[in-house]
Amino acid sequence: MPGSAGLARTLGAPETTRSLVAVLTAEDVRYSVERVLTAPGGPNATLPRSVDKVEVLDRYTVKLTLYDLRRSETMGVLAPKVHSQLVSVLRAGGMSDQHAATTAELMVETDLCGVDSHGISMLPTYAREFRSGRLNMRPVFKSRSDPREA
Repeated sequence: MPGSAGLARTLGAPETTRSLVAVLTAEDVRYSVERVLTAPGGPNATLPRSVDKVEVLDRYTVKLTLYDLRRSETMGVLAPKVHSQLVSVLRAGGMSDQHAATTAELMVETDLCGVDSHGISMLPTYAREFRSGRLNMRPVFKSRSDPREA
């Protein structure tokens, strides 16, 4: 959409809501989206913000305007460079070469598939979990051909 300030998606509610005990309104959605985007330390804290504006159009319609990433001050980095840097960070945390390479590969692939919430943005969480002792940086994997052996 050349020349547009952002991308917009409009979500509407079903025609009838009589069978619902509670009706979810557009105002409820606006509140929830804005809360997730602004909560300090919340689930979106380490992610780049993707929603520029949340507008209530009517009782059941919310318009989300997304940032136009082509106009933002972002920097492209090639996947192999990100992979290499992730491997270095994971190795510095005590992960084996093989596990660091596999973990980095999965994190980069997840981002490339568009699932930003479970890609490289998880690195601060992994570091926090490692420091607290809840993340095993030296797991031992076993292969089983029969899933009933688990």
